[in-house]
Amino acid sequence: MILMALSYVIPLLVFQAIAKNTVVNPTPVSESQRVRHVKDLLGAKIAHRMGATHPKLPEVMDDFIYEKVKASLKSARTLETRQIAEAIVAEANRHGFDPIFLIAVIKRESQFNAEARGRHGEIGLMQLKPSTGAWIAKEASLPWWGEDSLLDPVQNIRLGAAYLSYLRNRWPHKGQYVSAYNVGPKKLRHLLAKNKTPKIYLGSVLENYEKLYSEVLIEVQSTGVAVAAK
Repeated sequence: MILMALSYVIPLLVFQAIAKNTVVNPTPVSESQRVRHVKDLLGAKIAHRMGATHPKLPEVMDDFIYEKVKASLKSARTLETRQIAEAIVAEANRHGFDPIFLIAVIKRESQFNAEARGRHGEIGLMQLKPSTGAWIAKEASLPWWGEDSLLDPVQNIRLGAAYLSYLRNRWPHKGQYVSAYNVGPKKLRHLLAKNKTPKIYLGSVLENYEKLYSEVLIEVQSTGVAVAAK
């Protein structure tokens, strides 16, 4: 009887783990969306100057994302590298983001600590509050199994990317949605009404963004591809 029971329980547990953590049918980075997003966020001239539109980037991008995630994760989480890297790419493709941008946000929010907790109750890689996570899960028709959803790194990325996408639809101008992710929509509206624009958080994310692209270009060079003079 025990063996029979286990024969039902074990497959169920495996299925639940797969449903929660696995990104199905991972796809390569969408280059058209990546380039469009970086130009929208920074402008075409800055995007070109920092190398984000280099034509040879697609040759190294997927491997770079995997290696960057692996190097950034706490040692106890490195076995989840593939799932997390695939989630970043999948959610970037889903919402029209540059995956390097999502990495820059995660780096600013949690330094890739999947167990990180903020001063105001934020949890996980993208530092979402449980109330925000529950709300965006309902808004975006995503699974929500309580606070533990935010401790699951793949689900945290799904929810965080969906929330960023929601904010971008409302504040598309020059990265205001990035500031809204940090201070919240209500406070951003209040600041904008006073002709004030929060810059510190956005500046920190963009600094990470630029540094990441400098690393990608080094990767391009290391593969023997000459980087065109800018």
